[in-house]
Amino acid sequence: MELCQELLDNGRQVAISCEFLATMDAMEEALTAKKIEHARIDGQRTKTSQSKESERLRYQRGETQVILFNIAEGISLHEGETNNGGNNVPRCQIDHDLRWSAIQAHQIDGRSHRDGKFAQVYWVVAKETIDTRVAEVLLRKLESMGNLQGDSTTDFEEIFNLIKE
Repeated sequence: MELCQELLDNGRQVAISCEFLATMDAMEEALTAKKIEHARIDGQRTKTSQSKESERLRYQRGETQVILFNIAEGISLHEGETNNGGNNVPRCQIDHDLRWSAIQAHQIDGRSHRDGKFAQVYWVVAKETIDTRVAEVLLRKLESMGNLQGDSTTDFEEIFNLIKE
């Protein structure tokens, strides 16, 4: 939540990806306690496409500064959406519960970083936990995926070393 607050203080809207509903519940409780307006898309509260779209648009229009989500595809949270009154506030994304799948991680990061609009993505990794192992495996998978696509992977080794420290 400290990172989220720092990003908000720097004029960003923040999308927070969580795999687990318990994580989302805890983050929602913290956001509510701090009186930070937020939206949430999680497949339980937003079971219909209309409710999912309603929450997404609240975020896109700037009615909320933060959105919690756990779906990997099917939503656009990027800056500058021209349909439905979207705004041009810069976006950042925090990935809390990292997934083991490189494809899923790539899809999740693409929710905010898309259509030519850059959104810095932050991974939350607790040292000396399973999170560290998940991050290591995920980095290697993303590196392999990047190599197959011909993308530069020079940053992966630096990130890997930071996780190991």
